[in-house]
Amino acid sequence: ALYGTELRRGYSVGGAHPVTVTVARRVASPSDLQFSLGGGLLTATITSTAGVVQETAMVQVSMRSITPPPGGSIVRVTLQPDGATGKDNYLRADRKNNNYGNQTYLKTDSETNKSQHALLQFDLSSVPTTATVQLATLSLYLYQSSGSTLDQVRAHRLTRSWTETGANWQEYDGSHKWSTDGGDYDAAVEGSFVADATGWKSLTITSLVQRWVNGTAANYGLILESPARGGNNEKFYYSSDYGTASYRPYLVIEYR
Repeated sequence: ALYGTELRRGYSVGGAHPVTVTVARRVASPSDLQFSLGGGLLTATITSTAGVVQETAMVQVSMRSITPPPGGSIVRVTLQPDGATGKDNYLRADRKNNNYGNQTYLKTDSETNKSQHALLQFDLSSVPTTATVQLATLSLYLYQSSGSTLDQVRAHRLTRSWTETGANWQEYDGSHKWSTDGGDYDAAVEGSFVADATGWKSLTITSLVQRWVNGTAANYGLILESPARGGNNEKFYYSSDYGTASYRPYLVIEYR
């Protein structure tokens, strides 16, 4: 069998994250052992000389860096919290008083008069306030999609604090109203993706994360919404409460 063990976490020069996989069987040639990385999983595959897959194994990769390495090299931080430390929720226009902060999924929907918005907030305390963010990418796993395959899902900066177990379409904490139903957010679009086929969906939010890190904008998180269109266009994404860690939302930050 293949046995995967993460032996070291952190950074090396250039932002690479060493991960060692121990293979408990002989391979005929180094080329028979291939690796791929995606969605927080390192996959090792053994093939025969005829190219037939013999065995595969997946290793959960967790990468966190706090102190920049010397020489100003890029540091890469991956934040993928679980249900205990993560903060996400979604709001439904047609169920204005319901809270969904403990669900294992998030939703967006562009359906007219039945909009649904997803809320996410990440703890950025591991990134120095003096950091210069080179790239910040948010990824969610879309596992079910109804209706339109053309929905553009847009991210906006939230302008008010909210509670995971209290927020609903009308209220940000279960008792106090948003200024506008569906959440208070800046009109500027910080990033977007098209919710077409299922799988990982990513959006770049570098500028927004930089402002959160250096304090020029309060980190209340972000909201995901889609422009209104007809029909039921529900999109389901795994949340931080989902049981399989590798499918939870994650934010990758590269900084100097």
